[in-house]
Amino acid sequence: MVRFTHILLLAALIASLPLGAMGQTPSAAPGRPVADLAGATEPNPLPGLPRPPDQPGSLLQPAPAGPVYGCPQWECPYFEKDPRLDPAELPHPGWLFDVELGIIGSHVVDRVGQFVSPPPVPVPFTVSVPMARLDWTVSPHFELGYRLPSGFGELDVAYRFLLTEGTGSTPAGSTASPDAAAALTSHLRINLGDLDYASRETSLGPNWGMKWRIGLRTADVFFDSQVDEPFAAAAANGASGFFERSISDNFWGIGPHAALELNRRRNPWGLGWVGRLDGALLFGEVRQKFAEVSTTPGGSGLFDLSNPEQAPMLSGFLGLDWRPPCRPNMDILLGFTAEYWWNVGRLSDPDLYNGRSGGEVGSYGPLLRLEYNY
Repeated sequence: MVRFTHILLLAALIASLPLGAMGQTPSAAPGRPVADLAGATEPNPLPGLPRPPDQPGSLLQPAPAGPVYGCPQWECPYFEKDPRLDPAELPHPGWLFDVELGIIGSHVVDRVGQFVSPPPVPVPFTVSVPMARLDWTVSPHFELGYRLPSGFGELDVAYRFLLTEGTGSTPAGSTASPDAAAALTSHLRINLGDLDYASRETSLGPNWGMKWRIGLRTADVFFDSQVDEPFAAAAANGASGFFERSISDNFWGIGPHAALELNRRRNPWGLGWVGRLDGALLFGEVRQKFAEVSTTPGGSGLFDLSNPEQAPMLSGFLGLDWRPPCRPNMDILLGFTAEYWWNVGRLSDPDLYNGRSGGEVGSYGPLLRLEYNY
């Protein structure tokens, strides 16, 4: 009885369907798309009933075609020239080489050997020799680097050195020459090397350019001074018995380095202003030697002392830059530079002027820089 009732209900449902609906694809209701079942793997059991849109059909189906962003290959070149990132007014990517020639005057703040209670061991004598006036000299600076395209910056290696000396005299009765007037000879030597990453920025506006760099610096700073009295005066009765006195100081260190360079936009003739500030903090060791040479055998004295030290340094430059319009890959810069080194002659932690051994170095003068971009 129950099965007969079910058969009657199913027959009534089939009779209510429109003619031709069975076995045919149903028409889409207004506003309701009908999925295409041609590629379906399973038959539709109720083709005459309405169904929701089959969108998306499957998460495993490929995504619809659309715009491609970025590089279509898996491996894309990172360093390609881009006119938006490498504008014509900036130096072009590639190798670069520049030479700076500074006509430098130097001086040493010298208190080396002037002890009160010197660490780490007492010195049985005091050797205090002044520095002679140092001659002006040419200090070259060489830099080789490669400028990357697409605004990725540049890698630079630089080396600079300074060598100078001076002569003079010390009067009789002074600490350096107590017996007679003596000849004075002094030397200064600086060797400096940099390994930097640099980048140019245009964030200051259309009329300004900025270049910063950061990296590692190593330096060796050496100076010495020596007085020579006449042998006969030093050996006379009542004299000191020492005819030669000398001091020397050597600092070597390595540490972080940073610099910032600003330049004003060039006029139609290629002229512009440029300024640079450069600094470093070097961690290393100071080593000092003090010597007295006696007129009698066995009476000479020599002490060699050292201790770790931190030596900050700071330099600056202000000048005029010219890029010839017919040679956009060349820069000529002329201006004035100054530099100062602290603690390169210090043997104690207190400040330089507390009566203990110490020394500082400064330099200044005009600077000419020639830069060429290959």
